[in-house]
Amino acid sequence: MKPIIEEIDFINPQLALKCFRDFSPCLFESAAPKHSSSQYSFLTIDFAQSRLFDSNHYPQIKPYIQSLKQKLDIQKHPELPPFQGGVIGALSYDLGHLIMHSDSKFNSTLAIIRVIDQVIAFDHLQNRAWICCSGLDNLTPSPQKASSQIKKIKNLLKPSSHSPCLMPTLSGVAPDHHFIDAVQKTKDHIENGDIFQANITQAFMAPFLGDPIDLYLTLQHQNPAPFSAYFQHGSLNILSSSPERFIQVFNDQIIQTSPIKGTISRSSDLIKDQENQRALLNSTKDQQENTMIVDLMRNDLGKVSKIGSVKVLKLNELQSFTHVHHLVSTITSTLKSEYDAVDALFACFPGGSITGAPKHQSMQIIKALEYTPRGFYCGSLFYLTPEGDLDSNILIRSLILHEQTLYAQAGCGITYQSDPQQEWHECLTKLKSFT
Repeated sequence: MKPIIEEIDFINPQLALKCFRDFSPCLFESAAPKHSSSQYSFLTIDFAQSRLFDSNHYPQIKPYIQSLKQKLDIQKHPELPPFQGGVIGALSYDLGHLIMHSDSKFNSTLAIIRVIDQVIAFDHLQNRAWICCSGLDNLTPSPQKASSQIKKIKNLLKPSSHSPCLMPTLSGVAPDHHFIDAVQKTKDHIENGDIFQANITQAFMAPFLGDPIDLYLTLQHQNPAPFSAYFQHGSLNILSSSPERFIQVFNDQIIQTSPIKGTISRSSDLIKDQENQRALLNSTKDQQENTMIVDLMRNDLGKVSKIGSVKVLKLNELQSFTHVHHLVSTITSTLKSEYDAVDALFACFPGGSITGAPKHQSMQIIKALEYTPRGFYCGSLFYLTPEGDLDSNILIRSLILHEQTLYAQAGCGITYQSDPQQEWHECLTKLKSFT
């Protein structure tokens, strides 16, 4: 059955989010207006089913998601934005250790998976919006329930203005020299031939007693990004202004990933900003860093792709964001018939741009050198349609709010050419997203 659809007047997705703060909302937001991937946003309201997974139930996560995709009888309207209900999920970076068979126990939540039957879909190019409801009852669509849900959503959809929220001052969880020492030890591993590169991060934190949605809107005002997201579950809030797509699967067979590697700060001076762009494009270190991750992602995609289908569409393309310029590459492939989008997501998780190469060895070094576990930082938020289409981000430039404590991390790709002090400066540049 296709969802019941009602078009509504277009409104800002961020203001719509505020209307449903009491309904476990999730917003997938394309918040960078000039970016090629910023056409659609999706606000999910409440859920028909939800499940949390820890390390004791890790083997069940992938088959559980796949079983939901098979059970859901929701056929999208092809002329409307692609997500009209299905499955969404938050995956912790630490889940990657279990996927890579390198650890057996994590005390924290590794995945939160939801079945969604109420969505407001936004098309930013056409300035149009629709309420999409399936009215699931034990995963079976109900037109009567869907009509009732639409009426309720319309009654609640009374946007109010954004209340300004000061970004709290973040303090390092560990001394600054801990990151610099970790960079040097990573370089030692590279010199010894253990790895080619690794992404090392530093953690920051601050108390926060305010409204998490207002904080998210402040973050988006300061740092709009094409793969932004807000996810709320109890006392856990994920506030992301991510510029990076992880895995996209469309037409149930075409995979695309766009890893970011290579960063330089923006300048308010146009001439200086152009000089920074040229410096990044001509940086051998950044180009090599990006190319190594492209090779890693090609290998990961090859696990589930038809032989000969893995292609690099763009290599080291310059993309500009509010505070930084990045080098972004785009790789595509075609799924083998025996695999689906969830197989592709797990085959590549976690993303190579936030681990290193080779992935397994770099993750072990990261775990030994970083001061705290990453949790949902560097994990992923995704949505999956019953037809098998999927999109996901990498949770960088993201804040994790849990029980009135705000956590942030920033990191850099470390190669043999890395200078520890310069890498620390790059971390601080990325942290400007939150200041």
